[in-house]
Amino acid sequence: MKGKNVVLCLLVAALFLIPAVKNESITGDEPSEKKYIEEHVDFSASILNDLIYIERCANLIAENKPVVPFYTKTYVFPAGSKVSIEIYPQKIKKLDVMLPSSYIPSPPGFEIEQGSYDADIVYPERWYAYDAMAGLKNGKHVVILNIYLYPVRYVAGDVLFANEFEVKIYYRPPEKPLFTNDEYDLLIICPDSWMADLQPLKEHKESHGIKTIIVGLNEIYGGK
Repeated sequence: MKGKNVVLCLLVAALFLIPAVKNESITGDEPSEKKYIEEHVDFSASILNDLIYIERCANLIAENKPVVPFYTKTYVFPAGSKVSIEIYPQKIKKLDVMLPSSYIPSPPGFEIEQGSYDADIVYPERWYAYDAMAGLKNGKHVVILNIYLYPVRYVAGDVLFANEFEVKIYYRPPEKPLFTNDEYDLLIICPDSWMADLQPLKEHKESHGIKTIIVGLNEIYGGK
């Protein structure tokens, strides 16, 4: 039996610290039943020398942007699951602080300089972001969902802080496993707009005896 390969045509953000959360609930028992996860994530901020510290958060560093904290939460679902997301920031207030700018990268031996940012920018653009990818966990093919929450945002001169986030995830596992031992040797996961362009690669692989399947992101992942 040949080992199976997975090709993922995505750019994936690096994973950082995963903080603790509370009030997690999962409903649904049947494999094809739509399931539901709800989490309420609390933040507590402290300020020192214009830097905002939030426990178990990393800092988001980007040139000519303010330094803001963020954290990551990772979820794992069976391969072929359909997933949708709702995230709501809550208890938003203004903070009396001036966010520092990220440092400008410099070659070795040169002095590191602090950058600046436009006073009218909005950063990050949203309170959260997310991405999905295919992977292996304990030898099984899975869908990995990463959610990034930004409890602090700079909005045209104001620093806003969300004390809580409500995270809702709806997912439906596949009615039958997406992967079986004998169906194919190579899985290619890509944006739907790439599928036609990858057909020649599929045909090339199959001409060499490699059973290949192309799966679009809309087949495994859907978000709001």
